[in-house]
Amino acid sequence: MSLFLMGSSLSESNMLPWVFGVHGCASLAGGFVSAKRSGRRGWYFGMANGLLYTLLLLMISFLATDANWTTAVPILLLVTCLAGAFGGMLGVNASSKAR
Repeated sequence: MSLFLMGSSLSESNMLPWVFGVHGCASLAGGFVSAKRSGRRGWYFGMANGLLYTLLLLMISFLATDANWTTAVPILLLVTCLAGAFGGMLGVNASSKAR
């Protein structure tokens, strides 16, 4: 994201959709892996992964930069939980464990 910001004419104030996309992709990948390893209840493990990812991200951003609660926080929570649940559904179906 830093290289994209440096190499283009995009300003920091217009980066919010890109940030949501990156966090959504990270949550999707985490949900996929966690559900693939568990082999069951993919949406549940994926959504839990998205929730924990967001809580960890909020805790780090609050401790590092004293970030405030904004309207972007619930949107980020929704994006990461839904992306994690979707990744979990894909991961449980990609699992090689016997069902």
